[in-house]
Amino acid sequence: MPFGSFFAAIVFAFLAILGAGQVFRGPTWLAAAPQFLGAVAAAGLAVGLLARRRWARWAGTASLALLAAEAVPILASRGGTIELLMFLVPAAAAILLLVPATGDGRRGLAPEARPLPRLGRAAGWTTLGAALALVLVAVASAWRPPGGPADGLRGAQAAHESAAPSVAWLDFGPALERGRTSGKPILVDFYAAWCGPCQWMERRTFRDPEVVSLLSEVVTSRVDSEETVERAGLRGADLAERFRVEAYPTLVLLGPDGREISRRTGFLDAGELVRWIESEAGAGSAAGAPAAGGAS
Repeated sequence: MPFGSFFAAIVFAFLAILGAGQVFRGPTWLAAAPQFLGAVAAAGLAVGLLARRRWARWAGTASLALLAAEAVPILASRGGTIELLMFLVPAAAAILLLVPATGDGRRGLAPEARPLPRLGRAAGWTTLGAALALVLVAVASAWRPPGGPADGLRGAQAAHESAAPSVAWLDFGPALERGRTSGKPILVDFYAAWCGPCQWMERRTFRDPEVVSLLSEVVTSRVDSEETVERAGLRGADLAERFRVEAYPTLVLLGPDGREISRRTGFLDAGELVRWIESEAGAGSAAGAPAAGGAS
């Protein structure tokens, strides 16, 4: 069997096992329906590749390319080893499937010699059915009429978030001025609109009561690192370049004089953020650490 088909089959089998595990961790079976259907489709593709079916080769290539594309923003925002593997593994498997010598399971094989003919056919129909059901679930979730149970849950969640305490963010210029006049350290959150971990921090970390309480004693600024519109005379893209921001989110803690004390990159939960600020804000500000990226 060609190496590319075998390698891709292993990847899809792993994804099927991973998706099946997520089903049992979900709050309800209905909420876990996308994971379940994805696991079924991945298992069908794995069987189809092992059965050397042509449809599995092309459907697998498209699926792997999509997975690699979805991993790009995650890799850009966090840049860890796991994130790199999330991109490289499906990308390599997709390329191997595209190359006939490694991905064409039918190459040099007579039609009557194909292994598992009935199982391969069943896998094809199963994969197609799971893919169509997954599309229907996505469409139903996007176009659910108002008043349904899920709509009520979303409304309750939105009401909870609006009522929850939140951090008072300033643009960078006013935040720097307030830090100088108040003598308080400044926390700058460099983010990007497409960054998933940035959104997670907004919904979880920065809504945590302990975090909100702590940051009320700190000047807080949020900077869109890709924005080219000036805010208080400064552009987010220029600030990101000045502070050498290479991944999102990047949190930079400054002293009242605007000099950098410390920074953290990637998602931080409430406990991690509180411990970091408490350990760095007082001592770092008093030490007068050198400025980063020319900020002053």
